[in-house]
Amino acid sequence: PPHARTITDIPKTWIYANSINIGAEIINYIRTLLPESLHGTVRPYNAAHGVAYRDEVMAQFKSGDLRVLVCMDAAGMGCNIPDIDVVVQWKLPTKLSSFVQRAGRAARGADRTGLAILLVEPAAYTLDLGNLSTSDKDKSVNARMSGKKHGYKKATHKNYARDHGRFRGCASQLDT
Repeated sequence: PPHARTITDIPKTWIYANSINIGAEIINYIRTLLPESLHGTVRPYNAAHGVAYRDEVMAQFKSGDLRVLVCMDAAGMGCNIPDIDVVVQWKLPTKLSSFVQRAGRAARGADRTGLAILLVEPAAYTLDLGNLSTSDKDKSVNARMSGKKHGYKKATHKNYARDHGRFRGCASQLDT
């Protein structure tokens, strides 16, 4: 929240990043939005850390002493935390099923409501993969995920992004 001043102002959140380096950038950015006294409420959680670190961080998150974990798949294995309020996926995961699995971590407790957010870069909506074979589509998506150059062409049709869901849920954008 923009005016977080106490630890309880911050919903319990997991942010999934596709790399440890991107996760570190996310942590640094979130900390710039918080008062210095709350910087310690945002921590990384991934397989690069030892078991003792991960156990301690998970215990602190479960108790509410940590509010935001920026994680990779290591955070999801064997975890059933009922009070995660928000799950964010930063950029497209390599598989849709990964996002569905991650989104399912939110609000597992009875009578809880959670929020799952997929933050996708606009370029994901500007490609016309319609004429590619399945293997070529997979190569294009994998190239995009790895940051490598790709061989697909930009969509030429003016409303491609709008027609393929870029503004889904944003009625004001659809009117333009």
